[in-house]
Amino acid sequence: MTGSSDHYQKRLDQFMRLTADLHISQVKTDAQINQLGINVDRITDAMSDLREKLSKMFPESED
Repeated sequence: MTGSSDHYQKRLDQFMRLTADLHISQVKTDAQINQLGINVDRITDAMSDLREKLSKMFPESED
């Protein structure tokens, strides 16, 4: 019975480690997704600023 108990304990420990690793991976993935969102916002802001500066430098002429 002790051998069987050790086997199940090892399996439980393995499962717990894998679960912890999965959680860590999920947290890292969430952080990367958030960083991508921040980067997209920065790019969008930079494009808006550039568009505004270009429109001042090269105003559209009304023919």
